[in-house]
This record gives sequence, C-alpha cells and structure tokens, in this order.
Amino acid sequence: MVSMKEELVSLSDLDSLRVQDQAKRAALNVEKEKLEENKGPVHTTLQKLQENNKKLQKQLNDNETHSQLSNLERKLAQLEQNNFAIKEFVASKKSETDYDPLKVKVFALVKEYNTLLKDHLKTGGSLAS
Repeated sequence: MVSMKEELVSLSDLDSLRVQDQAKRAALNVEKEKLEENKGPVHTTLQKLQENNKKLQKQLNDNETHSQLSNLERKLAQLEQNNFAIKEFVASKKSETDYDPLKVKVFALVKEYNTLLKDHLKTGGSLAS
C-alpha cells in the first residue's frame, strides 16, 4: 500500500516525468547515432568475412583429401551403426538361448528326485509302486 502511494506521488509530478523522458530520449538518440555510424563498417566487414568464408569453403570442397576424409567419416558412421545393430541382435539372441538358469534348476530337481528315490529305497520301498 505504501509503495502504491509513493508511485502515485511520483506519477503525479508530470513535469519531472517529462524531463526524465526527454533525457532518456536524448540518450537513446545518441546511442542510436553511434550504432548507425558503426553499422556501415560492421556490414562491410561482415561481407568480406562471408566472401572469405565462401572462398575457403570452396577450397576445402575442392581438396581431394577433404573429400576422401568426408567419405571415410560417413563410412565410419555407417559401420558404427551396423556394429551397434549387430551387437543388439547378438545380445537379444544370446538372451533367448541362455539356458544356464534352467539347466541349474533342472539339475537341482534331478538331484532332489534322486535323493528322494534313495530315501524311499532305504526305507524298504520299491520302485514299482
């Protein structure tokens, strides 16, 4: 509430606001003029740099070593993708054919069954029953 009253007081002083506005406009106009003075040389420098960049890019594209290197990089990227796909395929097939946990479980069941059969025979039971 206090800040609203202070703001209302500052806004009611129109002459002060006009002076502040004129000072701000003058400062902005000075800055605008400086920026416009720099615009021409900066634009010229930009054009020169762009032309130089195009020239260097053309030289690079015309360079046989660069062309070979680019082709080899593309080939390497393709081979890396193929390698990744093959590794994923192998991993999925390996997980499909991983019977070790099942083998361990079966051997444990056979051992338990043999133990039960031995106990049954020791107690005088027969296998025919």
